[in-house]
Amino acid sequence: MKTNSIKSLLATLAALLTLGACDTSSDSSYEPSRDCAITAVSLGSLKRVLHTTSSEGKDSTYTVAVTGSLYPMYIDQLENHIFNADSLPKGTDLSRVVFATFNVKNGAYIKSLYSGNDTIFSLKDSTDFTRPRVITAVSEDGLSRREYTLELRVHREEGETFAWQPVAEGTQLPAASFVESKAICLGQSLYVFGALAGGETQVVTTSTLSPNFESAAALPLYNGAPVDVRSIVLKDNSFYALAGGQLVKASQALDAWTAPATALRFDALVSAHADSLYALSAGRLMASAQGTEWVECATDAPAQLPTSDIAAASLPTRTNQNLVSTLMVGLLNSQATVWRHDTDTEGAFSYPWMWLPQTEELDDLACPALERACMAVYDDAFVLVGTPLGETAPKVYTSRDFGRTWKAGELEFPSLEGATAVTLAIDPQQYCWVVCSGTGRVLKGRINRLGWLRNAN
Repeated sequence: MKTNSIKSLLATLAALLTLGACDTSSDSSYEPSRDCAITAVSLGSLKRVLHTTSSEGKDSTYTVAVTGSLYPMYIDQLENHIFNADSLPKGTDLSRVVFATFNVKNGAYIKSLYSGNDTIFSLKDSTDFTRPRVITAVSEDGLSRREYTLELRVHREEGETFAWQPVAEGTQLPAASFVESKAICLGQSLYVFGALAGGETQVVTTSTLSPNFESAAALPLYNGAPVDVRSIVLKDNSFYALAGGQLVKASQALDAWTAPATALRFDALVSAHADSLYALSAGRLMASAQGTEWVECATDAPAQLPTSDIAAASLPTRTNQNLVSTLMVGLLNSQATVWRHDTDTEGAFSYPWMWLPQTEELDDLACPALERACMAVYDDAFVLVGTPLGETAPKVYTSRDFGRTWKAGELEFPSLEGATAVTLAIDPQQYCWVVCSGTGRVLKGRINRLGWLRNAN
């Protein structure tokens, strides 16, 4: 038994020695990583300097914090470019930037702004990024290097500022003599239709890119009757209007007017949406796709339909782009009346026109009673311009809740003193054009951030 036990023990030891001779893992050589990529970057808290004016008129500054994580950093690994797509607010201090995240496996260097030499890049230090900086990621073995350009972008102007530019002014301009007017943008063309005190009608046609308001052309008559310039609407790139109660149409502003085949006569042409024309006829609100066949619209309070100074505009709802809301305002017995109509562009639902009572509880937020009212849509809001009854200067009101309430002074409009009437239109670049009768003053303005969105696209 002892001999067998000894032999078994020797066999086991031999096997262990054999296994040990096959294991070469402890002798394997280690190869350093050549990874030299920056994989994630995020900004920490930054400082922003704001300017203010005291009640005494003295200028001063104060500092607020900017949450850097709200402005994501993007890494283009093909171009080796690191940047923030959404620019930081104007006034953000880029001379002392700190990062919350900067993922680079084996460290990085940053090129000095002064000597041009590389120095170690440390997250613990604030860094000057007033101009793009070159950051070099290195591999563990030091043999591989990759240069990135890190750029921080800051807006040069305040996003919410409504910047206005004077375009023209003078009582010698045709628009100065218009007693009623309607402005319409079609592509890069701006049309200002106007009626003179003697009943003649004209149109100023100009480019929004190189505007000129010094001349006007007479509008064609229809069967001897001038068109009602305030009734002119645009649908499917054609102009529709009323002339002596008759619906008329023109493909171009100075083309001869033709009449669609309809026996109806109208008191007002309210608006045009993608699917329909809307008009008032003998106390009824009517709709038509092409102006020939008309149907009466369902209304919940027909006795409250306006009879004069009507303005309208349409805007898709914020939650459903297929649901478009049309607002109509006007005067009824010298009181403001407001209506809303929702249109399902997919045709799945049909909605009536709804009367929005302007009750006493609304107080200053009620829709004002305006003469020569004009309405447009700007920055997802309905903008209403007109002269309040009993006053002489036009005023501007906005509604962001689809006609329920109206606020004065929310948009930074220029002074309209001296204007006898005002019309406005919005061009494709999101400029708001304001044309003033009486003074001939023409301005264009845009909320700065709306220009940023167009440039980004």
